[in-house]
Amino acid sequence: MTSYLLKRPLGVLTACLCLLILGGFALLTMPINLYPHTQFPVLTMTTALSDSSPEEIETLITKPIEEAVADISGLRKIQSVSHSGESEITLQFHYGRDISEKALEVRSRIRRLFPLLPKDARFPAITRYDPSDAPVVVLAITGKTSQEEAGEWVHRTLKPRLSRIDGVATVRVAGAPKKQINVDCDPGRLNALSLTIHDVMDAIKASHAGLPAGFLTTKDRRLSVVTAGKLETAADVKHQPVRVTENGQAIRVGQLARVEIGTEEPREITRYNGESLITVAIYRSTDADLRRVSKEVQSALDEVRVDDNKVPTIQVVTNQAAELETILRRLVMMTAMTGVITSCVLFLFLGNLMTTLIVLSAIPFSLLLTVLLMRLFGLTFDLLSLGGLTLGLGILVDNAIVVVESISRKWTEETAFTKGIIAGTDDVALPLCLSTLTTIIVFIPVVFISREVRMLFSGFSLTVASSLVASLVASLVFVPVLLRYLGNKRDLLSHRNFINFPALSDRYAAVLALVKKRPGVVIVAACAFLSVSMFFAKGLTFRETLPSDSHRFRIFMVLAPGTSKESTAKEAQKVEKLLLALPWTAGVHTEAQSNQGRFTVSVKPREWFDGSYNVETTTEQIKQTLKTVQGAQFHVVPVGRQGDESKISLNIQGPSPDRLDGAQDRVTKALQKVPGVKDVIVQQGNPAPVVEFPVQHEAVGFLGIAAKDMAYHLRSHLTGPVAAKIIGREESSTSIRVRAMRTREEGMEAVQQGTVPTDRREMVPFMGLGQPAVRLARGELSRENRRPVMRMTLILDKSDPLEVSENIKTELDKHLAGSGCDYSFGDEIQNIVRTKKEMMGATVTGLVLIYLILIVATESLVLPLLIMTAVPLGAAGAVIALESFGIAVSLPVYVGMMILCGLIVNVNVVMTYTINQLVRRGASVEEAVAAGAQRRFRAIVMTVLTTFFATLPMLMDRGAGSSLWSPFALTIASGIISGAFFSLLITPVLYLGIDRLRRRFRHGAS
Repeated sequence: MTSYLLKRPLGVLTACLCLLILGGFALLTMPINLYPHTQFPVLTMTTALSDSSPEEIETLITKPIEEAVADISGLRKIQSVSHSGESEITLQFHYGRDISEKALEVRSRIRRLFPLLPKDARFPAITRYDPSDAPVVVLAITGKTSQEEAGEWVHRTLKPRLSRIDGVATVRVAGAPKKQINVDCDPGRLNALSLTIHDVMDAIKASHAGLPAGFLTTKDRRLSVVTAGKLETAADVKHQPVRVTENGQAIRVGQLARVEIGTEEPREITRYNGESLITVAIYRSTDADLRRVSKEVQSALDEVRVDDNKVPTIQVVTNQAAELETILRRLVMMTAMTGVITSCVLFLFLGNLMTTLIVLSAIPFSLLLTVLLMRLFGLTFDLLSLGGLTLGLGILVDNAIVVVESISRKWTEETAFTKGIIAGTDDVALPLCLSTLTTIIVFIPVVFISREVRMLFSGFSLTVASSLVASLVASLVFVPVLLRYLGNKRDLLSHRNFINFPALSDRYAAVLALVKKRPGVVIVAACAFLSVSMFFAKGLTFRETLPSDSHRFRIFMVLAPGTSKESTAKEAQKVEKLLLALPWTAGVHTEAQSNQGRFTVSVKPREWFDGSYNVETTTEQIKQTLKTVQGAQFHVVPVGRQGDESKISLNIQGPSPDRLDGAQDRVTKALQKVPGVKDVIVQQGNPAPVVEFPVQHEAVGFLGIAAKDMAYHLRSHLTGPVAAKIIGREESSTSIRVRAMRTREEGMEAVQQGTVPTDRREMVPFMGLGQPAVRLARGELSRENRRPVMRMTLILDKSDPLEVSENIKTELDKHLAGSGCDYSFGDEIQNIVRTKKEMMGATVTGLVLIYLILIVATESLVLPLLIMTAVPLGAAGAVIALESFGIAVSLPVYVGMMILCGLIVNVNVVMTYTINQLVRRGASVEEAVAAGAQRRFRAIVMTVLTTFFATLPMLMDRGAGSSLWSPFALTIASGIISGAFFSLLITPVLYLGIDRLRRRFRHGAS
């Protein structure tokens, strides 16, 4: 093939140029995402029932829905949380299930159940969970205007403008005050006329309807008839009749109530940097380019900001494209550093500028060909694939180095110019193909690992495989033809001796001669090295899946039970000021609900871009700052850790919520004392005081009042039902809420005038049916697989989560014994164990496949074992490095170890193939071992050093994305050095030993 290609160098280079052009076009049009596209089989159902207690929500909504969907095929887990006024149920299906089909099945079952749910309940909102479908941009609309005016402006102007952008799938608005027509009824007037709030509600509901009323048939057409009775304004509601008196006069809503336009009371109070806000989340379509969508969103914002008098303040809270641009800048910088380092290493070894440039030309050719192959496979760029390509710069030139070194050696043997290229290329073509195949083959077992890991890993593995194939094509086609067309023998051989390789080769030969005399020393040293690595392996810690950089912190504030959200919001303002005063704070997003506050603190991009802040130091600084706040409990959790800290989710299930409450305090105190546990967060709403009206069943039954009627009318009196909804433009709606006229400061006096009708329409005061009492009630009720559950999050230090989990099991077994409660860990521990098992299994399977391929290539059962001795030695070096630097084992480490297995085998493949070739040509084994090792010494050292130095920029980087790249780079760098070092010494010794054993066996047999 080489001979054929060299006869047409210009044609081959033109064909390569075509591939480069296609690869460049693919590069320009390749979509870039921040994270790999994943789709987890998870559905979430949210059902609202206004102003209902958690107990009511659980009984009336959560349990019926759980029963309705419990037997759906493929369902793995049901989790639910019943809040005040809302039920949230999460369905987790097994991987491989069609989540769209499951969503339709769930919706169908809910439709059949919905008529049995409370009348005021809203139809459940069913959403999917996909971490890659996070909003591209999140905007905070604050200041200049009132919240109501800002909300109208967002729906009228901003949302339609953003929705028209090509690539924007949807725009979601949250926090905008919703209009509401409040019908505040006068209890005195209602009682005087023997009316109730529900009479007013029924009158409004009956009038707000447009219903079909049949058909009219004319001469040539058939017309539908409908009644158009829908209410449009507050005036329409005010003039709506409720009852007609005996003398024919209508009693209208306006005579019984004060009708005015207001806003719905929000469930929580949110702010950004101390100001009330409206959140606008922009989502892109699946195939849309992230950066282009972000730029067009920014252009749209610039357009609407032209009128400064009307436009509210618009702040960008999160922007995926900005994070991606930051990472891309670091990748470009590290790519440049890697290219410079690789160039310097090659020039020092080759000593010739033209030859160095020809070898380096394999990098852009391989990269663009890789991009073209990725495009053909339907892959896209993301954080993993881009990091892999950058890290692979040193690997991409390895094959080219071997080819150029082989050609150079053939030329030194006075071979003709073209024949030297042909002979040098053909001499290493087979081992290069074999080494590339052995590296690619380690990714084949990926098909057997779980789909959750495979979704993250498959794109990366295909990218690496494509780059290896591209590197092989570059070394066997592009580089030889380029040498033939641009180089000459004199240029290749006339190089400066920056590194005196003949002298180094002679010293290596002397060392080999010494090793041959004392082979046991090398073997003992290798065994000692393996033993040391096994000792270090005991100290390794394991983390769940992918680590990520932390440039946000989430802070949870808990106040005394019963604290209103307004009081919580006032206390949160003090915390906001403290957090905003920190020098690295970019923004603080605050949410206040009930007695709990949540703060999301963002770090300035410059700080986390250049790595000038430390996560641990910053966390402690936040904790020290919050110690000045009295009467509040705080938990600080970094969002997206670098592996310095991890968490364990713990679920404690029991026969009843009361039994769980009884175990909560002693379990929490016990877990806080477990070594490795820094903090224990109970994921459950704090108890809140409630006013309980005891039902005197005898008195109520005598009056003809049912207990549910009492609760029904009491709720109507205090919070009021929604009688109807007026649908307006821009998808907005206005609720009509009917309730008793009162003020917030009335307290218990709010129910003094409240009444409940008897079956004879007599009005009985609420206070006459029982004296209310105050007690503490649960803030929320959680269930898992239809059993009550208490959820905890345990924040860990640098200890191994698997070891800490064993200590946790010991404490839980001791403190939950005899309580009727059991426990289970969340997905973190399960993922660590599963990923560890699957990735190690995949690596072992890949090594077995490599062994089988080597058997086919060498026609021997023993030589493949000799070649693969580099694997445990390389892995041992990686283990020692990981433990020494305190790097936890996560998915990047597993991936790096798999690639290392393929790369380190290549060292012995090239050396062993050369030795075998010399033996077949008639050399003795002793001579072949010495000559073969010396012949490939230069190429092996060059490829190992270029790979090692190519990893240094990522290894030393501490900026954005480093938590993902550093473990990967450290694994390959340390493994390739240790494996190659021992291989250069132990492989020749073992080859001689195998030959001696074979001869002894033959001699004994004869």
